[in-house]
Amino acid sequence: MLLVQLMLALLSLFPGRAAKESYLVVLGERITVKAATSMGNINCTYSSSRQGDTLFINRQVAQGEGLMLRLPVKGFGCGNLLLTRDFQRTLKAGEYPLVRVEMLELVQEGQQLKGTLRLQLAGKTQVLRGVNFASHAGNKLSTTLCLSFSDFALATPHKLGGLVKVEEEMQVNVELLLAHLQ
Repeated sequence: MLLVQLMLALLSLFPGRAAKESYLVVLGERITVKAATSMGNINCTYSSSRQGDTLFINRQVAQGEGLMLRLPVKGFGCGNLLLTRDFQRTLKAGEYPLVRVEMLELVQEGQQLKGTLRLQLAGKTQVLRGVNFASHAGNKLSTTLCLSFSDFALATPHKLGGLVKVEEEMQVNVELLLAHLQ
């Protein structure tokens, strides 16, 4: 114990040399896609757990080095078989079986966390900058993205001869389950 206190005292004399790096350990994710229709709302969800990936705060990472979420389109559930099948068809699951979300940067600005994400969906890629993340009790970090089907060259589904139409905008809620904030 005395040795630890001595080392901390020495490190405080040289603050530039022992800067403590902040990070998050991500143990899982829950993704919810919501879209409004002329008959109500559709909610499709995907959840998974992982070994524990490290997400550094205030450090930009090179492509392929950031937190990468690989979400199998067929892993999403929409409440019933027909809605799930329509969701998979809309996202072209046969041709593009994965949605990829890569965290390129997470920056702390005061009490807020802002990120830069690379989203790959149905063969199209978008970089989303200035994405606000909220911390929640229970070790969760979340954000909601508002995306358009047309941004990814996706046609909104129509059912029953056009009587049921899906709105152009979808909300994607990304929730990261955390083990540790350092």
